Amino acid sequence: MIDKFPPALLYHKVSPRGEIGVTWVKPDAFKRQMETIAEAGWSTILPGEDADTKQFLLIFDDGYECIYKYAYPVLSQLDFKAIVFIPTGYIGSTNDWDYQLFGRRFAHLSEAMLVELSKAGWMIGSHTVSHVDLLQLSNSQLEDEIAGSRSRLQDLTGQGIEWIAFPFGRYNQRVMDVAVNKGYTGAVAPVYRPDIVIPEGFNLIVADAVYLWSAIGLIERILRRDNGYRIHRKFQKLVNGSSYGTIIWKRLFSSNK
Repeated sequence: MIDKFPPALLYHKVSPRGEIGVTWVKPDAFKRQMETIAEAGWSTILPGEDADTKQFLLIFDDGYECIYKYAYPVLSQLDFKAIVFIPTGYIGSTNDWDYQLFGRRFAHLSEAMLVELSKAGWMIGSHTVSHVDLLQLSNSQLEDEIAGSRSRLQDLTGQGIEWIAFPFGRYNQRVMDVAVNKGYTGAVAPVYRPDIVIPEGFNLIVADAVYLWSAIGLIERILRRDNGYRIHRKFQKLVNGSSYGTIIWKRLFSSNK
């Protein structure tokens, strides 16, 4: 089911170290955003918890180390909890899966950081093993990516891993069905696919991404689900489409293809 969850804010990098792209937020801006949200009476909730008014889901995609350094301290002070999705093949490594102009790389969370976040009440989720386009995989490769990441995270944290975020926001019926068969109960994606049948008992959260220039006013409209944020949703589809650049680059130049 969709839309039964509170609104969801999706972040990628919270870092003073910029890049050519829009999916990052400066630490000072993130701090102001979270403090403003808290002052307005909002609090965080995790999937499976009973929701009340003025509660939202806070999601970090890709599991970058900068989340631990810059977001975690702010959220701890506000008693906010979040969900972080990480590709397990890059734990403690850099984002070599991503195309970056000028070769700029960002570190992912280490095992120790993930364990600490889990013990602090954060939810840890799967972002597959290799952060690949799942639509291009064979059935056995798809199962390995989806099941392998879940197994490693469960061994690492001792936490049941029930949620997955599909890399590049790419999924279809086959991907959805494999996730269900491998024990997941929900998924996060930036877009909703009306052509896909969501299996009984499975949940899909369509999250709203926060970008470099996202103003607090827009974030508040997203939380309230005001009509004005629908333009943001359309723009989000365009940004998500730009991820095809990484997919194409990997097909052309990856040594692992």
